[in-house]
Amino acid sequence: SMYLMGYFGTKHRGVRFGTIMLLLTVSAEQMYLQLAFENRQYALWFLMCVLLFEAHWEFVEVRTGKAFGIYMLMLVLAVLTQYLSVFLCLAFFVCDVILWKEEKERRLLLPYLIGFAVALPFGIVILVKYIQNHVAAGATFLQFWASVPNMNKIVDTLLYLLRDNVFWLFLFAFGCAHIILRIAAGKAKWQEWVLLEVPMLFFSLNYFYSACMNRAGSIWVSRYFTMVLPEMIMICALEVEYLIWHWSGKSKNAAKAMLIGMAIFLGIQCWDNVVQKVSNTKEPYREAADWIYNRTATIYKQTTLVIDYEDWNSSRAWYSFYLTKEGLRDDINCISYQILDPATVTGYDKIYVVQLHSSFEENRQLEEILSQYYKKGSGKSSLGIREYTRRN
Repeated sequence: SMYLMGYFGTKHRGVRFGTIMLLLTVSAEQMYLQLAFENRQYALWFLMCVLLFEAHWEFVEVRTGKAFGIYMLMLVLAVLTQYLSVFLCLAFFVCDVILWKEEKERRLLLPYLIGFAVALPFGIVILVKYIQNHVAAGATFLQFWASVPNMNKIVDTLLYLLRDNVFWLFLFAFGCAHIILRIAAGKAKWQEWVLLEVPMLFFSLNYFYSACMNRAGSIWVSRYFTMVLPEMIMICALEVEYLIWHWSGKSKNAAKAMLIGMAIFLGIQCWDNVVQKVSNTKEPYREAADWIYNRTATIYKQTTLVIDYEDWNSSRAWYSFYLTKEGLRDDINCISYQILDPATVTGYDKIYVVQLHSSFEENRQLEEILSQYYKKGSGKSSLGIREYTRRN
């Protein structure tokens, strides 16, 4: 994703802009903290958003059958990677509606219609599965844990994407201002106002859904907004290009010195902040797994149970990667509290309850059974492990 950002910048605006794009992308802290160090789909999602933006640019510019097919494919792949990409696709759709009104070119809207038809069968399957899971869990349809956004949430999310970095905020603010002034003066190319419009529409659509349409199912989660990072980085890159070549007096040596200096400044700052963040927020998944496996006298018995206070998917990942080390250690009885039948708990002599990360509410029925039939042991509170032994 990083190198593609630089490559596409070079392709469209030359080596100078491509170098700045690569520099800013490599030194963007969220690329590491939210994408590289997350065991989720965000790295692939970011890549899909970069490719989608490039496919849209090519489609609008050349409008060949090949560009049409690639853009339609990227629309589908982006949505299948993460369904919230629907908002991003809607943002591009609005942009193309504006272009269509100016040019009356019907082909601009065809990828969305055909792409919707292609993705519909997958969407139906996902929706059916979603309904089944919610019915099984007794949850309300389209209910989600995220809070309803307000103006503070919008500002917090923006600062989250920029890592509360004043320098990045400066570049982004002035970059947006320059684009707005060019739009007001009628000098902005469509590529420029699309850069500004896509993040604005994505924020607006998410806010409208979360605050107006479905408050109980708000999807305003800061990390979901990483999909508009490509456009935000591009806006900052445009401003860097303008500032360097404006203040250098178009002197190549002065411009190179400013670019190298900024690279060193951003590089050191990014390195320091990322290292501190990943060092300070480590969660003891490995340590908890090792502690449990060191209970060699009881852990392998069929009368011992480990209850993980995580959802089923997270619990399965912990079991595979940390507990059993992908088969290097023997299997044990471990289950997610989400699929546990509390009535079966009393059949075990020893129970370990592990709660490392999850903020899910505790199962009251399970807690009552544990307090009634079991005696609480020492466990390991620093690792979020509770130990219970069945009363005689």
